[in-house]
Amino acid sequence: MTMAESYFQQDTQLSSLCAICVQRGQDPKAFFNGDVYYLAQAQQRPYLGLTEPTAQPKLRLSKKQRRFITTLLQNFATSPAIVHQVVPLSALAKQVILLEDGELPLPDTGVFNDVMAYLGFELGSLFHQNQLDYTTRQLIREKYQHTCQYCGRRGDSVDHKDPVFVSQDNSLANLTLACQECNRLKGDMPYALFQRLNAQIKPLNQALVGFENTLNNLQQMINTNRHTLAAQQHLTSDPSAPVLEPFRRKAKDLQFVYDSVQSDYQKRIQLRHDFIVSNALVHQRYQS
Repeated sequence: MTMAESYFQQDTQLSSLCAICVQRGQDPKAFFNGDVYYLAQAQQRPYLGLTEPTAQPKLRLSKKQRRFITTLLQNFATSPAIVHQVVPLSALAKQVILLEDGELPLPDTGVFNDVMAYLGFELGSLFHQNQLDYTTRQLIREKYQHTCQYCGRRGDSVDHKDPVFVSQDNSLANLTLACQECNRLKGDMPYALFQRLNAQIKPLNQALVGFENTLNNLQQMINTNRHTLAAQQHLTSDPSAPVLEPFRRKAKDLQFVYDSVQSDYQKRIQLRHDFIVSNALVHQRYQS
């Protein structure tokens, strides 16, 4: 998925369509989204949508529109929780649709809070110090090779070491790269404290990196087998042909392994979450 998982959440289930398309009035039940479908299976969550590929319309966007909107939604997904309290996703979706349809021109700025103000969301003192444009964010991502500097997994969220609304510091020295999980988990926690807690569970973080790599490799194997099966079905024109059976067995076996690894992975993610949150609370009580 090129968009954050949160855009596909509908209550407790995952939708084949993002919140923007749903806002357009599209019905998720009429669409197939392979990435979300397999994610829902891996997380053992309900999935709203078709479970087989089918011909479906695509939104035509220019490269400039797609790049701008993707960056906007990524920045919104990783922004502080208070921003989401002020700007409901449904309200943002309405404005994004205007950008997609060309009814609202793309702004000349790429600075997140300026873009939000242009869309009608005046965040004011909530976020006015976060003056990071697209170029700066890309510079940080490339500097750290898209690797979370807290846990070591893949990361694309540019994070202020010291919260910007406290430090008012947008210098490169105060910027690092995080995965979305670490970005949310750290929140407004002091940088030194978050680093210290992660150092105490270094073996666990290393294990999470291993799980992520394994899951990525398994997903590639699943995708390759699925494409090969589809090609063989096209060649044989017979869904019951014996030559297809090995690919179906492999698909079943790979999915079983993927789900098992994913289950273990989620348990360790929860273990890490509980450790950091509980110790951060102890630290906070001690300081107060």
